[in-house]
Amino acid sequence: MSVMTVPTRKVGRIGLRVTARQEQVLKWAADATEHTLSDFVLDSAMAEAQQVLAARRWFMLDDDQYAEFDRLSQESLPSVNKLAKLLASE
Repeated sequence: MSVMTVPTRKVGRIGLRVTARQEQVLKWAADATEHTLSDFVLDSAMAEAQQVLAARRWFMLDDDQYAEFDRLSQESLPSVNKLAKLLASE
């Protein structure tokens, strides 16, 4: 999976220490996909980062959990009148 990137000026730098084996495998993979080593590593890291972040926004519920979630989302929010009065008094 390749991440589409918008061409922008690169201003940051990330240094990685790798074993000889890790470097070789990454170079082979970059060559196999016709990417530079830097582009291959960066594209792979960005794809993984996006998956990690997406997993934190999506959640799965079974039927009972969804029913409870739906019930709670339909309830009215508690009144904030007391809070509004407190804030107005300052």
